[in-house]
This record gives sequence, C-alpha cells and structure tokens, in this order.
Amino acid sequence: MKERKLDVVIKPRYQGDTEMALKLRETIKYPDSMGMQDTFAKIYFDSELAEYQVKVTIDGKAVSQATYYTDDLDDARQTAKAMIS
Repeated sequence: MKERKLDVVIKPRYQGDTEMALKLRETIKYPDSMGMQDTFAKIYFDSELAEYQVKVTIDGKAVSQATYYTDDLDDARQTAKAMIS
C-alpha cells in the first residue's frame, strides 16, 4: 500500500486578534493528487477552554459533524491527518 503524504502548513494567527479565544494554529491540506484539492483540516486553540479543536473544511465549507476536541496538540495533529486521509 502506497503511503500518502499530507502537506502541513503552520500559520499562527496571534498578531492583532487577541480578543478572540479561538485562534487558528495549523492547516493540514489533503494531497492534490487524490482529486480533493479543497479539503483541509484546521487546528484551532481555544484559550478560554484550554483545548484544541480540529475542524474539516471541504470546498470552503466547514463540515459541522467533523469537529474533534482535545487538550493535546500532538493528538490534534494526528487526528487532523486521519480525518482527511
């Protein structure tokens, strides 16, 4: 079985938006070669709840049923990769 590689794009957004509790930490993109060019898993950090949220976006629309909550960043990363692979 051929292993698929996921592109990880780290985009911290801490400058200028300190009023918001939910901040985007990373975006993991589905490989373009698989025909799903606009599929992303985004990892957010909620400072009020001290938890990470993984949300899936397909064709620019958030999939409301596909949200995962955890207090561990490594768990969030692994889950994000699993959600879109």
